[in-house]
Amino acid sequence: MAVETKSTNPANLTVRQVMNSPVITGNPNETVREIAKKMTANEVGSIVIVEDGKPVGMVTDGDIIDRVVSKGLNPDEVKAKDIMSTPILTVDSEATIVDAAKYMRKNRVKRVGVTYKGRIEGILSIWDIISVTPEIVEIFSEKLNIQSSMLQSQKESVYFAGYCDVCSRWSDLLIETDGKYICEECRSD
Repeated sequence: MAVETKSTNPANLTVRQVMNSPVITGNPNETVREIAKKMTANEVGSIVIVEDGKPVGMVTDGDIIDRVVSKGLNPDEVKAKDIMSTPILTVDSEATIVDAAKYMRKNRVKRVGVTYKGRIEGILSIWDIISVTPEIVEIFSEKLNIQSSMLQSQKESVYFAGYCDVCSRWSDLLIETDGKYICEECRSD
């Protein structure tokens, strides 16, 4: 007997549904080498640094590269507290991934802590968001196709924003022609 599952719109996914958990932690006095070993062992790109039971910062693989490796520093001598990003930027677990992505872009970060009732319960990375993006693109494309079909039946010229199917450049003036979205410049060629 087949079990019917309810389809979820990926655009409405919450951070909780996509985040990584449990959070891997370290302490401020651990060396960068110790932190890197934890990252490798747990297959994660960040460690939350905790002091007295409270998160005080985050060390990412990027921090290790930018603040230790690229400067030729000894990872056995540099401490997590010396390179950690602080404070930890966070998003609520019930926020949508779209809102979280906007927040991350605005703050120019690739990872944020995920909070639930004021505690960090997970980590959300840009890769977690990208993992569900193809489904969002498919939904958006289908919606565009439906709108396009409806408008064509009304014989109106309608412009769309997106990438031109001929030259692959962004345009706010795409028109569907023979099933392709073509920019103004390519239409005149």
